[in-house]
Amino acid sequence: MRLSQLAFTTGILILTGLARPAAAVEVSYLFDLSDFNGPVPYGDVNLHADRSSDELYAAVGNEVRIFNASGMETYRFELDAALGTIFALAVDAEGDILLLTLDLSDRGRLPDWSITRCNYRGEPIDRVQVTGLPPQFDDFVPNAMVYREGRFVLASQAQLRVAVADRSGRFQAGYDLAELLDIPDGKRGDNDMRGFSVDRAGNMLFTIPVLFKAFVVSTAGEVQAFGRPGSIPGSFGIVADVVADDQGHLLVADKLRRVVMVFDRDYEFLTEFGAGETGRIWLAQPNHLTTGNGGRVYVTQAGDKGVAVFRLSSGGEVIRWEAGPQPRGGAVESGAVSSQPGQAAADEVSVAGQPMSPPVARAHGQWTGAADSADPRTIGMPEAQGGNRQ
Repeated sequence: MRLSQLAFTTGILILTGLARPAAAVEVSYLFDLSDFNGPVPYGDVNLHADRSSDELYAAVGNEVRIFNASGMETYRFELDAALGTIFALAVDAEGDILLLTLDLSDRGRLPDWSITRCNYRGEPIDRVQVTGLPPQFDDFVPNAMVYREGRFVLASQAQLRVAVADRSGRFQAGYDLAELLDIPDGKRGDNDMRGFSVDRAGNMLFTIPVLFKAFVVSTAGEVQAFGRPGSIPGSFGIVADVVADDQGHLLVADKLRRVVMVFDRDYEFLTEFGAGETGRIWLAQPNHLTTGNGGRVYVTQAGDKGVAVFRLSSGGEVIRWEAGPQPRGGAVESGAVSSQPGQAAADEVSVAGQPMSPPVARAHGQWTGAADSADPRTIGMPEAQGGNRQ
């Protein structure tokens, strides 16, 4: 919705799912984020998955840790406390780290906020000033941020407002979610949204626990909602984050029911995980969700239970590949790669004769090659981006 459409209010389409067979989804537990001392006892932590480098960023307070595709910590840094507390983070196409920070030093007024741009070592380069905000956003204080295709999408979960700005910080569009959801102005504080993400189509995803609903809002301001209260599989207790994966599934965390639910793109319930069937007894109040390469799903938990990592797969033909020498001196000699659209998961991979787990193999670059699976064919994996941060 553009600035001229700020007062536009649309009806909400409530979807309860279509009566048709649901595609099978398999969920498997992989590991917890760890360092050399074992699983990191994270509680409420902000996450970002950098797809280009296949790394996971985790921020608590002013500390940022970076984990590789196998869930092991590889680097950490701390932001100067004078710059504020980190509430959200992202990585741009150049590899710069973007940190949304709030100054919480004065509890008697609205906190100041800013976006700090850091290099890949975590050293501040400059600050992005968001300019041109309309009068309706004079008191806007975002606490969630997504950076997608050169644009910042900033959300205030308490104020139910979203602002979009370009890479330099110039305001482009604004959304008043309370108006779009027909929530009276005086009821904003009673309808805080939980979680905030943006899917590949640019749709904004969030939940409002007191309404027992998850919402999908398009860039045109069209609203769709799904969910119903209850305790049976697929129903909402106290919902938290909602995200979309590469296959178009919608994942919703439920803190009360202690599960993560999976819905298809038509909002049909498929499955849920967090209990014993995925290799863990219970998830402890799952809250934040982030999706990564190869179907990985990162789930934060309460009580310092850490970040659990799962893999979602929806089947697909498996084809054999052969590969030639690579610029880095190693060669992917064989592998079984899923041909499911959008997946780059490898089940069996060997590099220079040594077996490698799929996450490690993918860290060398993107799978490329012909789509015809009738015969084995050569694929290439370009040299990995980034490198040693020391």
